[in-house]
Amino acid sequence: VAMNGAPLSSVILREAQRGYDLIFLGASGYQHPLGGTFLEAVLTDPPAHIAIIKSRDEKPRYERILVPTTGDAYSQLAVEFAAMYAEDAGAHVTLFHVLPLPERSRSWWFRRNDTGLDEQVLKMMADTMVWEMRPARAKPDLQLAAKVVEGEHPTEEILRETSRGGYDLVVFGTGNRSGRSNSFLGHRAEQLVNQAPCTVVVVLPKGLRASVPH
Repeated sequence: VAMNGAPLSSVILREAQRGYDLIFLGASGYQHPLGGTFLEAVLTDPPAHIAIIKSRDEKPRYERILVPTTGDAYSQLAVEFAAMYAEDAGAHVTLFHVLPLPERSRSWWFRRNDTGLDEQVLKMMADTMVWEMRPARAKPDLQLAAKVVEGEHPTEEILRETSRGGYDLVVFGTGNRSGRSNSFLGHRAEQLVNQAPCTVVVVLPKGLRASVPH
């Protein structure tokens, strides 16, 4: 593609207008872990979904994929992305959700003690999550499971599960809210990308109109 003096971001966006469904970008990590000023330009109302890849290895294929989810539309986009890859590569996908630790008096009838939900309840939640978030067009042989845990710090729980479960790829969706939001899939995405021991793919929806910190 001839640039003719145009910024690279403008060239990519102009080409994406020709009907592409997804733009793949590699995270440089020099200024901001998700791409700095270049990414900010690309994320200005992108015409297609964007997948930003932060690679930590040179594997030809990934076999165990972890998808942190809050159950929102951003998470669903990440699930669909991971499922499409898993179907082609024969990989196993695990959805992972972190419940905040409840107040002492809440939902006491579900609890064995004051510190956590019964394991059977967590298993029921995980089974429901698989049923609700399985892509409608997924193939019958898609290997999809889910795990629900309780914790005070979602990012730490996800990083712990990534190491403990031997995952080689983490995929998550975000609206890329750069403000100080309480949602994990907003400002805490940077921490996950920086600290994950494996390759990370961040999936962002088209029409985002995001602001990326430098």
